[in-house]
Amino acid sequence: MAGSAPRRPETAAIARSNFEAVNAPHIRGVPGACHQALDGVLDRMGRLDFAYIDGNHSYEPPLDYFRLCLPYTHENTILVFDDIHWSPAMQRAWEVIRNDPAVSVSLDLYQFGILFFRKGHSRQHFTLKY
Repeated sequence: MAGSAPRRPETAAIARSNFEAVNAPHIRGVPGACHQALDGVLDRMGRLDFAYIDGNHSYEPPLDYFRLCLPYTHENTILVFDDIHWSPAMQRAWEVIRNDPAVSVSLDLYQFGILFFRKGHSRQHFTLKY
């Protein structure tokens, strides 16, 4: 999933050019804000293997992104949330997300957090000491 395309047309054009330069025709930009476009993108995909989420850094939006993605995850899905320590609100959201019962393993690498959804694994949370 490429996520939502930037709202500014010139930024979207740069992204499209970069995707073409690295021969990545499977990546498609989706115009609009993430909170407006994500649900439709997930519906079209039907299955979520990997998502890099770098959206609104307040409390509720990351929770909303996670909740929208969750029904599309499977045992091999990886979700990456950027800027998990950006603000106290983002840190609180990360705590709620990483403690969701569907998450089997979480990695806090300070700049970003990684989630895994392996069934049958004991829940583990790792934090890089910084």
